[in-house]
Amino acid sequence: ADGDLLAIITFAMVLGSIAGRSYFSKTRRVNYLYLTLLQLRNTFFLAMEWVIWITPVAVVSTIAGAFASNQDAVSQLPKVYMFIVACISATALQILVVYPVVIFLLARCNPYAHMHHMIRSYLFAFGSSSSLATAPVTLGCVQKARVCSQSIATFVISIGVVTNMSGSGWYYPIGIIFLAESSGNGDELTFLRLVAIFFLTLVACAGTPPVPNGGMVLMSTMYKTVFGVSTLPSTWALYVAMDFFADRLSTICNVNDDIMALKVIAENTDETVAGDHLGQRN
Repeated sequence: ADGDLLAIITFAMVLGSIAGRSYFSKTRRVNYLYLTLLQLRNTFFLAMEWVIWITPVAVVSTIAGAFASNQDAVSQLPKVYMFIVACISATALQILVVYPVVIFLLARCNPYAHMHHMIRSYLFAFGSSSSLATAPVTLGCVQKARVCSQSIATFVISIGVVTNMSGSGWYYPIGIIFLAESSGNGDELTFLRLVAIFFLTLVACAGTPPVPNGGMVLMSTMYKTVFGVSTLPSTWALYVAMDFFADRLSTICNVNDDIMALKVIAENTDETVAGDHLGQRN
């Protein structure tokens, strides 16, 4: 399914490019392909908004059902603290250390000053747990900070929301290791299985749905694939409960990744708001 998603994304980019070019033709004729794609885009965005609004109810139902069917998992509750600490540590390391170093080397600017303008986007990402829902807020912060032109910002953020899920880089490995250790299968984490987790995570970074708790489906699939089982461990209920918090941290990382990538692209393309609209400079 992840490979199909990548193929669909590639095809959509090519089709969108063709439709956009033909839209600006000199014939002034109505471009039905462009109008159809535009209407489909609006329809899908509306559908995603409904999914985001309904997700909290679905998550509560999932957590309640998981605990009701796996009451023995509560005995593993102390191990949850290590899971939370690992998620917080990974988030802090990625946002405050790794990406600032990369931005400083590639863009030669103060990354923390750039991040300061995006605090509203980070807070919204934590609250909504959806990088898709956060995209308009991110674009607003970028426009207010005058990072780059609106065309570049819209293109980069739109692509990043769907395919640039860097938070999955720690989200899936930590989750799988937690499930293995809490269920007594920690000894089965061999080197080859760790390598398999690594490559599956790379694919998942471009295939995780940008909706609240969208990674749970891929997490269950990856666990079954790595360990060759058909059922999930009883501690899956604990993971479902903690995913409510871990997914929000992962969303912040995903949004931060898009913001940092946009900064690098803006600095290297020399297309800033001041350059595009000289008359708007104060």
